[in-house]
Amino acid sequence: MRFARGGMLSSGALLDEAARLL
Repeated sequence: MRFARGGMLSSGALLDEAARLL
């Protein structure tokens, strides 16, 4: 998982991670 992609854990990043998992 690339959580620290932008250096911050924003809701957009979390949604992106969820989309990748789904």
